[in-house]
Amino acid sequence: MFIGGISLNFVLGSDRIPLRLIYFSYLGIGIMFDELMALFPRGISQAALTVIVFVFTVAGIGEVRDYQRVSEFDTYITKQLIELDRDGNLTNVDKNTYVFGGQHSYEETRCIHYLDHIRGASGSYADFTGCMRHLTGKAFTNNIIPFTYADIQILKPYIDEEGVCSFYNIEYDKTVTRAQIVSDGENYNVLREDGTYIGRLEKVDDKRYQFFD
Repeated sequence: MFIGGISLNFVLGSDRIPLRLIYFSYLGIGIMFDELMALFPRGISQAALTVIVFVFTVAGIGEVRDYQRVSEFDTYITKQLIELDRDGNLTNVDKNTYVFGGQHSYEETRCIHYLDHIRGASGSYADFTGCMRHLTGKAFTNNIIPFTYADIQILKPYIDEEGVCSFYNIEYDKTVTRAQIVSDGENYNVLREDGTYIGRLEKVDDKRYQFFD
């Protein structure tokens, strides 16, 4: 069970071992540990088991709290986005919404940065869109496309069509503000409504742009 749980990872030649993949292996480790404890006097095995149960219980509580805090940030950010959407573009399947400053991990939560472990919704279009659909109750909407640092996204020809795209920015304090893009040759400057600078979209090819803050 221990070897079988992680064997597929080596067959595929992947260096990414997500935590959910090794769940089956944990069962194998547990059975081996149970047999090992039978070799020790009853008092020692009970004491060892008590310590291990305590450690894993505390760790489990911490994990639940981390998920809760990330969920609170996701909800806070998405609700602001919905409130700023005065024209109803978020739930219009014919519109596109782009959000700058998306984050896979929120530093305030101090979560372990391990692969996809407890990721923030604002760093992924699928998670962000799902959160928005849940809070609005709309099953069919456009996608919310977040721009994290150095992200490359397809923007053409949408940004050339007036009224199709909406732009927002997540500030450092997690407040959401409206944004706009201003042409600068082949590139675009990303600005707040008051004209202050957010970042820059640099052309990659005829359709794609890369975001730098």
